[in-house]
Amino acid sequence: LSPSLPQSLYWWGGMRAYTLPLVIFTYVLAVFILIQVRPWDGKINPWFLSLGFGLTFLNAGFSETFTPVLVVFWGLVFVVEFGLAWKKDQARRAYYSLACFLGAFVGLMAMILAPGNANRQAMFPTSPGLSQIFSISFLGYVEFLKYVFGSSERILGIFAVMSFSVWIGIHNWQGLKYKWL
Repeated sequence: LSPSLPQSLYWWGGMRAYTLPLVIFTYVLAVFILIQVRPWDGKINPWFLSLGFGLTFLNAGFSETFTPVLVVFWGLVFVVEFGLAWKKDQARRAYYSLACFLGAFVGLMAMILAPGNANRQAMFPTSPGLSQIFSISFLGYVEFLKYVFGSSERILGIFAVMSFSVWIGIHNWQGLKYKWL
């Protein structure tokens, strides 16, 4: 549904703020999964913790919208993994998710406390009030819904993708495995 796919993919601002954080997040998540599936000797490797903190901190600097999502995601993962930490294998994942949470949180704080923020804010008019922000957001959301559901082709496409997804989910739920998917 992107209005211009080449512009979305090759525009540097979009690439830096939206695509690159997802790529780095995939690597951080891959290390998390590697910790889960690889047999270990019971020690917590400080290199994995440093890698998790460093990559997540680096990732936090790319996008103002993605960083709070990172903080919440890794915070929730830590809470879940810490709850499961009574098992030997989950303790390593809990420490790794804590390192990733701290990396994202420190990155968010560095972004908020950056001295250039005050200089940039001085060039723009004052921010609207909370009620006006909600009003603008609601009107923008209504316009988005009008665009998405404004033509029968888009509605049919959304319905077809949802139906196919439900069909796959029902068949996988019943234990059927499709090698072609």
